[in-house]
Amino acid sequence: MSIYLYLYLKKSPTRDSIEQVIFLLGFEPIDEPNKRWYFWFNEKNYESMCGCKLFISEPDLTDPRMPKGTQTVLYAAVHGLRSYEDIEMQNNVIRKLKSVFGGSVYNDGDGKYTYVVNDVPRLSPAEKRCGLVYRRFLINIGRASFVVSDILPDYATREKYIGEFASFDRGLITNNLVAVFLVSTLETFLKDFFIVYIDMHPDLQEKIFDRTSKIDFQTLKELLSKDKPLAEVEADYYNFQNIPSANAAYSTHLQINLIELWRKTKKIGAKFYRIGDIIEELIQLRHNIVHKAYLKPDFDKAEVDRYRKAVESAGKLLAETLEKNGFRIDLDKHL
Repeated sequence: MSIYLYLYLKKSPTRDSIEQVIFLLGFEPIDEPNKRWYFWFNEKNYESMCGCKLFISEPDLTDPRMPKGTQTVLYAAVHGLRSYEDIEMQNNVIRKLKSVFGGSVYNDGDGKYTYVVNDVPRLSPAEKRCGLVYRRFLINIGRASFVVSDILPDYATREKYIGEFASFDRGLITNNLVAVFLVSTLETFLKDFFIVYIDMHPDLQEKIFDRTSKIDFQTLKELLSKDKPLAEVEADYYNFQNIPSANAAYSTHLQINLIELWRKTKKIGAKFYRIGDIIEELIQLRHNIVHKAYLKPDFDKAEVDRYRKAVESAGKLLAETLEKNGFRIDLDKHL
């Protein structure tokens, strides 16, 4: 959802005078053909999620909300996933412009002549950064559903066709490749989240140093040269495509037992499955596809969806565990 905050002016300030105000707040010009608008985005401490845009426009005389005599319209916009700081800047830039040029403020979201009520939770930098990793995981799960295909009925029920005939069924090949992508999606999420979580928690980094009495020369060089953060060095000791290894990483550093967590069951279709069992099955299937050029013969939409929902549940169970402990990473829920 987008939020627009308008400032209706009964004067026509020059663009230069407007820029003198907004540039001090950190806005930068964005030049497009026959159009210039302005953008603020603060990367420091992961403050911004979507940033804030500012536009200068001519008045729309057919707009019933517009006060009579309006000559210039300035409006600030935030879109989609927005942080507390993004909305603060949306209010601040219009407030600052009003203090210089006067005018009337109108909040398009509430339909009132007032500023935006900023009721968005103020997440910590760690929550935002980890939340972005989790959100990317959910996006990849969604992408997987876009390419799942139907397969020819005979190939779904007759394994003997897998050799000469079914291997040329586009849907069957696509579905098998989706299995590889799903494993990569889970592995990448577990590794990236692990790295980011440790990188944003100095206390965990101290424990790594305390636990390691010796460090090899190459690792020391990488740390001193800042080529590789400590969190990445630690992640290299684990294989996040292997559940026991991934569990060792999370149990040691985040005090989360993935094996226990994924023993939970989920209803997929008409049956209940243990999440961990399906993940193990999917990892083995991925191994056969990648290393043996194997194609699962009965890999129809329903079967792919079983794997996809299991991977999605694995990630969500981890997120829910952290949320219960007060670490907010479900950005779509909080922002």
